[in-house]
Amino acid sequence: MLSFKPLGGNTVEIGWIMAGFFVFVSMVFVAVALFLPEWVGITGKKAKDIMAEHQEESAPTGSSLSTQASPAQTSSLAVSSEKTDAPKLN
Repeated sequence: MLSFKPLGGNTVEIGWIMAGFFVFVSMVFVAVALFLPEWVGITGKKAKDIMAEHQEESAPTGSSLSTQASPAQTSSLAVSSEKTDAPKLN
């Protein structure tokens, strides 16, 4: 029958068990990070390739596209952003 010893010799065994568990979990994490990086929040090669493809598709190809808004467009945006139907809170 097992006896309870609050600060007995079992604390060393529990320490080794916890250390072994920590090493095991760390090795599993490293394996997952190497083979499935997106699962642990690392941007892998496949995701970088997809991002590069999307950037190429959305890049402007002609010089007729303007990257800056004209002054008339910016003033109309400023006026339209001031008009809201939402009630004002006091």
